[in-house]
Amino acid sequence: MFIDSRLGINLHIGFSAKATGQFYNPTALLDTFERQQSARLMPETSHEQFMHYLWADRMAYQQRERPANQIPPAIRAAQPVPDIWLNELGKRWALQFIQENPGQAVALSGKKFASFWGLEQRLYLYAYRNNFFGEIHLIWRLLGIFLVLLPFPILVLMAIADNCREQGFSHTRWLLLLMPITYFTAIHSVIFGGARFHFVLIPLLALMAANAWSLRAETLAMLRGQSKAPQWRRVCCLSLWFGCLLIWAWGQWQARGDWQAFFSPGAHLVPANF
Repeated sequence: MFIDSRLGINLHIGFSAKATGQFYNPTALLDTFERQQSARLMPETSHEQFMHYLWADRMAYQQRERPANQIPPAIRAAQPVPDIWLNELGKRWALQFIQENPGQAVALSGKKFASFWGLEQRLYLYAYRNNFFGEIHLIWRLLGIFLVLLPFPILVLMAIADNCREQGFSHTRWLLLLMPITYFTAIHSVIFGGARFHFVLIPLLALMAANAWSLRAETLAMLRGQSKAPQWRRVCCLSLWFGCLLIWAWGQWQARGDWQAFFSPGAHLVPANF
């Protein structure tokens, strides 16, 4: 994600006045480029009229038509938006935002971290709100929520417990399991978060959770403070568990409007776009 021509665009999504910690469409970058083209090619025409001509020309091209009488010749010189240009502008805007709003930038990174490790309920809510399954009784909806959301917290909590065991941490584990998790977490704490981005880490979490289950006697002894492991490991495990619960609770609180709509009568007939 850092070694391509979209780093600046991603940084702008993550650090701007509109940033929420999650992905959004950065229309301001495209609008800036089109306004520059409008001023260069058709200075006597309003930006809105220029965009009307531009989209008409593009649609005509897609349909293999060229209505020359309706579209000014200057439109032919309009260029597609270059990724490199958007990248440089997005990077410049993002760095400027960070310099002018350092406190807000830090807060946004925290939101991105929490969003990355949050629960992914949007797919379930989107599918039901857009009538993928038809109307479902409330009891079955609640059961579906637990089936969709519960596996991820179980994996995370068990993976944390596995790493806090006396023999849970090693250089091999760090290189093969924890380093990729740290890498993806760091990237999405900088650009933008979103629960769907942690899906790639689920196999790694599952490996650690399976190990915790296979050594559950040792894991439970550590949690109860009855093992030979230093006490700080137990404190660390419980603290991380508590932090995860706070993150998940915060995420559901942020989505409370979506949940209210989900449980309202006729929710499956009210399309939603998340």
